[in-house]
Amino acid sequence: MKSDAAANAVWPSPASDFFQSWFDFYPFYAANSGGAPLVKDGKATFDSEEGKQVATMFETLYKENLASKEVYQGDSFAEGKAAMPLAGPWAIAAYKDKVNWGAVPVPGAQAQTEGSTFSDAKNVAMYSACENQGTAREVMKFATSKEQDGKLLADTGQMPMRTDLPAVYAD
Repeated sequence: MKSDAAANAVWPSPASDFFQSWFDFYPFYAANSGGAPLVKDGKATFDSEEGKQVATMFETLYKENLASKEVYQGDSFAEGKAAMPLAGPWAIAAYKDKVNWGAVPVPGAQAQTEGSTFSDAKNVAMYSACENQGTAREVMKFATSKEQDGKLLADTGQMPMRTDLPAVYAD
């Protein structure tokens, strides 16, 4: 920010969307806690020293104007509004040939060479009240087939949850 390369260090969303904590608070908490889940054995883990450090970091970001207090409707990193994003594997395709970027572990209170992360799983379910379970099962089998998972990966950079992912989609 001091070099005027970007107006914000990072641009977390200040919106109150229920899912936003997964993309803002939790990556920093995971990095700061060695990958602790938010809830373990039915109890919150984030009311801890590590969680309070992350909350203090966010307080500092906003207090020192290192992050915008407004919601941004575009990609603040790709558009040069923020110096760094928190992004998943989709960013590889999204930023390729558009942004000169690199990747590092999400920072925590202690320096680290490897970071902790989490799965942003996209799940499907069939409710017991479904009247056409056979058809629903066939649609689910098609939507999660190797071919369709490959299309998801190629089009979005979202990695399907497969134990054989590196072998099936090596390129």
